[in-house]
Amino acid sequence: QAIEKLIPSSAVAKTYQLPDTPEELVQLVDGCRIVVTGSYHAAVFALARGIPVIALVGSEYYVGKFTGLKTFFEDSVELVELHNPELSRELLSKAQLLWDFPAPTKDKMQAACYAIASKVKSAYCDLFKNISPQS
Repeated sequence: QAIEKLIPSSAVAKTYQLPDTPEELVQLVDGCRIVVTGSYHAAVFALARGIPVIALVGSEYYVGKFTGLKTFFEDSVELVELHNPELSRELLSKAQLLWDFPAPTKDKMQAACYAIASKVKSAYCDLFKNISPQS
């Protein structure tokens, strides 16, 4: 429904079948050349599969989240502001940019995923290292 607000309903497939299993979801995503999403977790999933992302942002909170993601995945993440009066034009422009951009190697994308995981693990270790159990 959200995508239909951005593009004509005649351009949206009406026979779309949701995947029934996680494996079917992975196959579905692996068939994408670009993922357009407002969901941070969907973006991380796509990027981990080596697929560039257009992040639809409507608040400073999501601008911050997706900008942070862009620091790891660089040119594979483009942000599009939902409140922009030129939303359609910007979305098409960013889609064309990612479509024409040389596909990032899965190795590079996976290395970025491991870097994120390592930083998160390190942050949690540092946090809990400084907390002493109370008797």
